[in-house]
Amino acid sequence: MKLYLDWLIPNRVVKVAMVGDMTPDDFAEFDAQVISYIEQGAQPVYILADLTQMGNVQGNPLTIKNNVTHLEQEKLGWVVMYGGNRGIRFIATMVFQLANQRVRFLPTYEDAVQFLMEIDDTISEIAHIKA
Repeated sequence: MKLYLDWLIPNRVVKVAMVGDMTPDDFAEFDAQVISYIEQGAQPVYILADLTQMGNVQGNPLTIKNNVTHLEQEKLGWVVMYGGNRGIRFIATMVFQLANQRVRFLPTYEDAVQFLMEIDDTISEIAHIKA
C-alpha cells in the first residue's frame, strides 16, 4: 500500500490518496500521519480521500476502527471520500458508524469539492484546485 497525504488547503483540507491493498498495520500508519495533519490544522479540518486506486481492505470493521483513532480528534470535521468500490464503501460506512463520525461518499473529486464548499464557505478557494 502507498499512502499520499498533503494539504489541499493549508491547515484546513487534507487530501489523502490510498493506493493498493490496506492492512490493519497500514491503517495504523495512516492514522499517525493523519493525526499529525489534524493537530497542525485549524478547526474544522476536513479530509478529502481519494479511493479511486484503493485495492482490497483486510480486517474487520472493528479492528480497522481501532486503528483509525484520528476519527476521534476534536478538530476533525467531515471526511469526504470519492471513488472506491462498493465493498470499500460498505466497510468504511461501518467504521464511521462505529466511530460516530460524519462521512460522505461521492463519485468524483468535483462532487466532493462541491460538497465541501456547500458545508463551509470559508474554503471556497478549493474550487480552483484540480485533483
